[in-house]
Amino acid sequence: MRSMDRRDFVKAGAVLGLASFSGVSRLRSWEDPDLVFRGATVFDGSGGPGVEMDVAVLGDRIAAVGTVSQRGMLEIDLRGKALAPG
Repeated sequence: MRSMDRRDFVKAGAVLGLASFSGVSRLRSWEDPDLVFRGATVFDGSGGPGVEMDVAVLGDRIAAVGTVSQRGMLEIDLRGKALAPG
């Protein structure tokens, strides 16, 4: 995994923002996601506490949330960082 620089962060935010409009689809076991955010503290917008988890993006949709076993074409380590829709 590589660390995230400012440009990656902005790109990832745009992808996640677009994906948040379409809801979460299901990642099939044979599909490899385009992008996986690893170990992010995810805030879902409900006002509850953040939960550490992985988020996989396939195309323009969030494909999986939780523990993602598949490898993404791009993986971004977000341990210690927040991730939220929008």
